Amino acid sequence: MQPGEIVAERFRICGTLGRGGHGEVLRGEHVQLGYPVALKVLDPEYKHDDAMRERFRREAIFGARLCTENVARVLDAGETDDSIPFLIMEMIEGPDLATVLDRERTLPIAAAVDLGVQLCAAVSALEEHELVHRDIKPSNVVLKREADGRVIVKLIDLGISRDESEESRVETLTAANTIVGTPQYMAPEHIEAGVL
Repeated sequence: MQPGEIVAERFRICGTLGRGGHGEVLRGEHVQLGYPVALKVLDPEYKHDDAMRERFRREAIFGARLCTENVARVLDAGETDDSIPFLIMEMIEGPDLATVLDRERTLPIAAAVDLGVQLCAAVSALEEHELVHRDIKPSNVVLKREADGRVIVKLIDLGISRDESEESRVETLTAANTIVGTPQYMAPEHIEAGVL
């Protein structure tokens, strides 16, 4: 998608924010209302991949379900004219925690405690909705600085989250004995069990 292109007749592409393994995140704005958004678009090579499309759909549902300060909010979802799934998310200005740690190497104790408390609030909000993130790591934690100088933790990327409330969890997007997530940040019992 190119700058100036309109998606879903409501969102104008303004530039690129980043690229992941399965898609791209673009800077955009609502055409009529002018507020900034982030557009997450599935890579066209996965256009016919049912599992990837389903993960995108679930990320949209989970992100819209959570109304909490510390989890990135999904505002809308749909498909382009070429049938490529996209999500419209709140725009979060700020670096991810991985970038900050690479630059700073360590954080002051007060800042680390504050970030930890906010991340626990995000996990608690997920738990209240019976969701398990399955990939909490520094690159999925964005630090948004407010006008008053306060830093707000925003947990992103619910694409491989699992809904514990589903009545039929027999149908899964993950093959048996397949580990999902980033091993360096996974609980050891999950790696040993191979159940994620």
